[in-house]
Amino acid sequence: MFGVTLALMAPIVILLFANRNEPDIWALVEPQGIAGVIAASSVGVLLALRRPGNAIGWLLLASGLLAQLGDVATLWGIHGLEHVSIWLRPESSR
Repeated sequence: MFGVTLALMAPIVILLFANRNEPDIWALVEPQGIAGVIAASSVGVLLALRRPGNAIGWLLLASGLLAQLGDVATLWGIHGLEHVSIWLRPESSR
């Protein structure tokens, strides 16, 4: 799970770069939130490796993974809506 959490950093960075002109992009995906997710996942992997029966480590790992997936989904949605919104605009404003 920790590897997947770290691997999701690549699409987050790519989508942040692609959505860099959006006005509130940093309010949706905050850098300190991403750093917190990586820190919590790191603690979770240490706990899960040292004490596999400890549920807190697994919960930290799962919460980090779900947070990263949420960030990817948010950024992907913003990127997708940017292209769809062109079709939804009236002809006069294109």
